[in-house]
Amino acid sequence: MRFSLNKRAQSLIIQAVIGLVLVAIILVVTFAVWNKLFKTITEDSVDDASRVNMELLANAVELLLLSNEDYVSTDFLFHLPGDRIVVGWDSGPFKDFKIEPEMDQCINSEAYKPKQCGEVACLCLYESPDFFSNEAERDKHIILCELFPIAKDESIKFASHYRDVDKDFTWTLKIYLSEEARSTGAKRTDTTPDQPDPVIDALPYSYLSIIGGDKWCKDWTLSVVRDWGLQDVYLDKRVVNIGGKKTHLIYFDKVSDETERRKKFLQRCPDTSLCGCADQYHDAVLTLEEECEGYSVDTQIACVYTKDEQICKPRRIEDCPLGANLLYEDEPCNCGGMKYGRGFCNSEGPKPENNEFKEFEPVYAYTEIDDCARVREKNECSAYHNENNCVLNSCGVSDDKVLKRCVPIYNGDDYVCGDCPKAGDGAWWKFWSGVQCDGNKCECKDYIKKWIWDRDPCGFDTEPVEGCQVED
Repeated sequence: MRFSLNKRAQSLIIQAVIGLVLVAIILVVTFAVWNKLFKTITEDSVDDASRVNMELLANAVELLLLSNEDYVSTDFLFHLPGDRIVVGWDSGPFKDFKIEPEMDQCINSEAYKPKQCGEVACLCLYESPDFFSNEAERDKHIILCELFPIAKDESIKFASHYRDVDKDFTWTLKIYLSEEARSTGAKRTDTTPDQPDPVIDALPYSYLSIIGGDKWCKDWTLSVVRDWGLQDVYLDKRVVNIGGKKTHLIYFDKVSDETERRKKFLQRCPDTSLCGCADQYHDAVLTLEEECEGYSVDTQIACVYTKDEQICKPRRIEDCPLGANLLYEDEPCNCGGMKYGRGFCNSEGPKPENNEFKEFEPVYAYTEIDDCARVREKNECSAYHNENNCVLNSCGVSDDKVLKRCVPIYNGDDYVCGDCPKAGDGAWWKFWSGVQCDGNKCECKDYIKKWIWDRDPCGFDTEPVEGCQVED
């Protein structure tokens, strides 16, 4: 018996075959790139490894620029040796391109765009920061530059999330802890779109300048930033108008709560979306005011974008448990009005009085599992670089196989992670750590955030129920 397919079926089969071929090509290319990358890393060929990673970053930028979408992003692993620097240079003639008073907070001097980049935007890998302060050496110390041509009436700008190096930590805290690996670029104000997003563009931007290690970023002899090493990074492209000119804004940063928010708040649902999701942010959480798509009134749903149909559709969702890690294998949940599938959901609020907390909106925080090899080697609570990991003791710091109780030790607006005091301890702990205990002993009321109070990592409350309890 002979079967025949109609044109629609034939078209679908052809599309499927093409899709499989493209996937196969991508897998082969990806395997080749990563095989080359890790081969060079293991062979300790710093320049070769640096080149491979720069090519990986440049390829990612080029792919985003080729997209017709106004917003597109990707995550990947990026390795940078400790004595190398990556700098992103915007479009514009190199002769007129002098950034002052500084481009990088660690180098703390003016910077000059390389002549070899001409008028186009470029990413450059350096072996020394001497080019920053010496115009005559603007093309020296370069290992590799990747150029990104664009139409003459358009431009490219590189940016990252600005964090103040000098004010992040006090002298006392630097003894305990150096800052996280991240861009150390100086703040820039020329990357704000003419029509800024109220959520994303409220955060300050910096120049894209990444120093691989603390060789050129110290406060006297103390490290200010951690070595970059191998990091999970985020890259996006937005097409916006800046100063009336069409601009491709390239944003690069280590994966963090800021990058997770960018994914949510830079994409809106099409007008054809269902159940009130039209023009909502991707993954926005709503409560239905009428029946829709089989869901009853008052059902809490998330607006989930489907690529096949190119609309946002409803999906029932529950609230996230506060103070618990969200892993990929867990069901996505609602934190602060958005759907998340990984990270951490807690609640922010001022220090309570008399064990009474007001209810605060849940706040999402991406929680990377800290560098557990480093934490376990030190085997102390103070090794944690992340407040959430500190409370969770996510790397399992232990003493004689008994898990330690860790808590953020506050000093003004900053903190380090420290061992919990015993219930009732106070004066000596306050003296050495700077924790703000009220009175002569530390109690539940001294936890500065509600989710920590609920979790009670130090075991101040002796009730059999987990967490601190409000006294009757």
